[in-house]
Amino acid sequence: MPRIRSSVAVILSAIVALQMCGAASAGTFKVVHAFHGGAEGSNPAAPLTSIDGKLYATTLYGGSGGNGTAYAIDKKGGAHTLYSFGDFADGADPFSTLTELDGVLYGTTSSGGANSQGTIFSVTPAGEHKVLYSFVGPDDGRFPLSGLVAMDGVLYGVTAAGGDSSCNGGSGCGVVYSITPDGTFHTVYRLSDASGWYASANLLPVGGKLYGTAENGGAHGAGTVFSVTPKGKLKVLYSFSGGADGGAPVASLTHVNGTFYGTTLFGGDYSGGVAFSLSRSGVETVLHSFGSGSDGYQPESSLIPLNGKFYGTTNSGGTAFGGTIFSIDSSGQETVETSLDKSVGIFPRSGMIEHKGVLYGVTYVGGDPNCNNGGGCGTVFSYTP
Repeated sequence: MPRIRSSVAVILSAIVALQMCGAASAGTFKVVHAFHGGAEGSNPAAPLTSIDGKLYATTLYGGSGGNGTAYAIDKKGGAHTLYSFGDFADGADPFSTLTELDGVLYGTTSSGGANSQGTIFSVTPAGEHKVLYSFVGPDDGRFPLSGLVAMDGVLYGVTAAGGDSSCNGGSGCGVVYSITPDGTFHTVYRLSDASGWYASANLLPVGGKLYGTAENGGAHGAGTVFSVTPKGKLKVLYSFSGGADGGAPVASLTHVNGTFYGTTLFGGDYSGGVAFSLSRSGVETVLHSFGSGSDGYQPESSLIPLNGKFYGTTNSGGTAFGGTIFSIDSSGQETVETSLDKSVGIFPRSGMIEHKGVLYGVTYVGGDPNCNNGGGCGTVFSYTP
């Protein structure tokens, strides 16, 4: 059984020593950019990447070809479309973040490509796009929802399906893979029901291993946290029960001072998901259970350490039912920093990033009332604690 809220102060106190920004101040929320649809793209679902003062990511839909975009946001909030996915052969519906390696951005599309199973692509800040790999499926995986991470000059990712056909009604359990910048693809590990399956979050490189989450499977069927080496040795660190300890971890992990931190979409005391910590030996501690009121529920985001606290987002809940930005302090107390509404954007499906003491994130819809039949096409926002 997990330890509930025990030793939270000890676990989180290490974060304070790692932060150099001082105490938190009154929070300031700002819409950096509201998407207008059309050629600009719409419905951002991927975490941002900060490079040289600009923010980079993908939109799931829109663009001149209608199948999503890779975009950049400048310091003044101006959006620039790097590439529009359009003919399906170049990929479609990118859920993933963009990862920089040697001045080039790398990402995935969840569908499209030569075999309609998804792609791995590169795009330069100047907009030069290249398909590095088109998934064939099922053996090499299919439908990558996660982005890529770089470790020792090699890129690693995971697919949501393909591989072992015993999961997901035969669609497959997913595949951990590597790819070099020149397009050399290698299957690292085929996930199974025992290891956890349907992995949609970026892997996290720590100490020469890759750490990830799977939404389903494991010993209790409610998802896992696992590690895997580049040579394909996998270990399940924790299997969620779907009860008080949480279930369905869909976000990437965060690593601070030897401990992993994350969120689950469901489970907890109120069935609204949890924020948790996990030791390297596999001991889980629930930091907060969501869904007790206006604190938000269904967190799909990773946790970001800043100023001695963790910050994240919930996809739903809050006073306007459009999601929240929250923090958790060293005592385990959760605070709703702001509740999101339709005017500023709602349903933040991805986590935030921190750059120079400011948090940046995206909302899936909301913002421009003239876009998406009044529903809005999503926003990029900043939050300064």
